[in-house]
Amino acid sequence: MSADAPGGTEGTPDVQARRRRLRLLAYVIGAFGLSLSAQINFLVPLRARELGAGLDIIGLIIGSGTLAAALSSVSIGAIIDRIGPKRAFVLGAGGTAVASLGFMVVDSYWWFVALQPIHGVVRNLGWVASQGYITSFATDEERARLTGRFSFFSNVGTMVGPLLAGAAASVLGFRWALVVPIAYSLVFALIGLALAETRDADEVAAAGAKGRGKGGAGIGAAIGLLANRGIQVALILS
Repeated sequence: MSADAPGGTEGTPDVQARRRRLRLLAYVIGAFGLSLSAQINFLVPLRARELGAGLDIIGLIIGSGTLAAALSSVSIGAIIDRIGPKRAFVLGAGGTAVASLGFMVVDSYWWFVALQPIHGVVRNLGWVASQGYITSFATDEERARLTGRFSFFSNVGTMVGPLLAGAAASVLGFRWALVVPIAYSLVFALIGLALAETRDADEVAAAGAKGRGKGGAGIGAAIGLLANRGIQVALILS
């Protein structure tokens, strides 16, 4: 662990104050993933309907994003293990902003069928990375307390996100209301850059080498899970 990592020894008041600031940032990123999911699942169907999509197509659009997020979860975990939760969170938040921008600039709902799975994957990358970050940030003694506060911010984000999107939709219309998830994602990408590293460069390099030795991104493990009958039933039902 690096000297600046949050798990280091607390000493001077300045170090303690810095750790409190970093701890707050670790809580705040919990408001990213579920909030973005709520915003997009609120705005995209309305925008697709505005473009003439039928209810069956809207169901396909929303379902494809959820399925893509589920199928990519194992690979996402492997990626986070290789590059670290901080970098993965910044990548996920930035990618979510780009995918959200795509929803705003296209003028055919068929593009949504392609964009929604991409959005689901990058959003899920940010969400899983935020969970990985809070658990690696906390010591064993404080992990339960910190993850509880992280959960509080997650629930607040789930409530605030749709409120922001709904207010924007009522004023700007469905298309321009997509500025909300774009801006929201960019803000969290900047917050992610301010997070402390939880692993030093040597640890990240070692994890990357280990991941390459195992085939990279956990695709084999994901395919193996799909062979499980219980997983197949869960996917069909959902």
